Amino acid sequence: MHLIITLLAAVAAFFVWYVVGRKHKGFHLEILPIMLGAASIMWLVDAFYGLFGPDKKFLGIETYVVEDGRIVAEGGAQEFQEAFYQGMNDMMLGLSVIVAALVVYAVIVIILDPLHLYRKEKEAK
Repeated sequence: MHLIITLLAAVAAFFVWYVVGRKHKGFHLEILPIMLGAASIMWLVDAFYGLFGPDKKFLGIETYVVEDGRIVAEGGAQEFQEAFYQGMNDMMLGLSVIVAALVVYAVIVIILDPLHLYRKEKEAK
């Protein structure tokens, strides 16, 4: 879930940079898709390792049963509840990474001061 959320945010940030960032180069909109894209790549590698790694543990469920050519997880309501809470944790992780990237971007923009708001006040004094 966190991979999907971060990947969608990276694609949205890329389109914002492509449409708006070329006109307003002082705001450095290329930073945001780079940060979110790097997080997406990191979690993509983690997902592949989780699927094909030595423990082959997917979605926190360790054992599988094959019925009619489909993979069905063993366990009952407790396994489903654990998977549900894991999904909620993953969603919160994805959203928190987006918020953290926006905060880092805001700090960068404040430091670079593309509209020269801080420099005008400093020069006026």
